[in-house]
Amino acid sequence: MRIMGVTRTSQHLIAGISKDMPSNTFFRLSPPRLPSALRMIRLTPKPNGRFFSMLPPEVRRRILIHAFGHRTMHMSVIFQSPWKVVDAEPQGSTAHVRHYHEFTGEPAKWMWYGCVCHRSEPEDDPLSLGRTRSWSAMKGTNHLDGCLKGEGTCSKWPGAWPSKCHIGATGWFRTCQQAYVEGVEVLYRTNTIQTASFPLLRVLHDILPSRTLSLLTSLELIWHPFCIPLTDAFRGYRSQERENTVLPSLKYLRICMLGLHIPRDEEIQRVISATAIPAAVIAELVDEAVP
Repeated sequence: MRIMGVTRTSQHLIAGISKDMPSNTFFRLSPPRLPSALRMIRLTPKPNGRFFSMLPPEVRRRILIHAFGHRTMHMSVIFQSPWKVVDAEPQGSTAHVRHYHEFTGEPAKWMWYGCVCHRSEPEDDPLSLGRTRSWSAMKGTNHLDGCLKGEGTCSKWPGAWPSKCHIGATGWFRTCQQAYVEGVEVLYRTNTIQTASFPLLRVLHDILPSRTLSLLTSLELIWHPFCIPLTDAFRGYRSQERENTVLPSLKYLRICMLGLHIPRDEEIQRVISATAIPAAVIAELVDEAVP
């Protein structure tokens, strides 16, 4: 496994954190659940169509990877007023995934957001698993990500707006049970999942099925330590110690720290211990990550 680096910044542009909402508010509200579109899927036991009967598994997998693999994808659950959405791409501005930079003013509620990351332009030599390069002098740096509020370089990416901003996998998941199994494997094993959502940073393993978590291979965490301390990483709803590894298959982990917080050894170790890295390797990684 490679730790891509623990970076610090004084920028406070994190999407999904309300400045007026203290971190413990989350645990006084009704906890979020999986998006209704996924909870309500009714799967047909037998595969449908010639796609499964005529194409071998390796060919089907390559097709699915081309459809919704090898990208950085946002996963976020937020307690806030909904974003304003637009029906047409604005001229001279951006509306990634149809979000248009402002809230509707409706009462706040728990909402799930998921989309393809367009914080930077397409690369000629992309990294594996859809990972995005980040340099401090470039707009594509992960802590400057504004995808969830409508910012992005969508016009530089191929495809039609706004469908190119969406992940576009739910329809395939609904096809049949075989489509769901093969699609979920591609979605979580071949992409980089990015989250800046402090509820997910604490209770991800209480919301997503363990099988889904076991597929995750690349993760990017945008961390605001004043909203959720690193020592609370993946503690769950009841603040209990984990019995099992949360992310057993993780190969790449990038952590971006927001604010002027310098993490302590035990804080970084708390996050990394959610993976399947041996204790001796964790100690070595912590020495490299913490100044």
